[in-house]
Amino acid sequence: MFGNLITEALNKGIQMILQHYIAPFGEITSLSIDDSTKEIKATLLLSGELQTLDVHIFGYNFVKIEEKGYLTFVTVATSRDWINTLLKTIHIKELDEKRIEIPRAAAVILKILF
Repeated sequence: MFGNLITEALNKGIQMILQHYIAPFGEITSLSIDDSTKEIKATLLLSGELQTLDVHIFGYNFVKIEEKGYLTFVTVATSRDWINTLLKTIHIKELDEKRIEIPRAAAVILKILF
């Protein structure tokens, strides 16, 4: 039972982190986290789109750097080939550094867990 509460809190915390970045473009319709393999799977419904987009984050972890919390990752893949190509060719600070700063609201939840 306690494990389910932790998993649910982790799901909500990570969904808050990701939704913070996705909000201008759409919403997260589902989220699944496998803590044993350190993988996150999210389904997004982007504004103006009829079909959802699947996003898979491999090798996630949480770290604190200079008093800020981050979700780190090894790689990100999507269900759209053109987006995967774009992610490999453009330079976005978060992708280059393989980390996303955690908004303070989500950090409160995650601080309890980690």
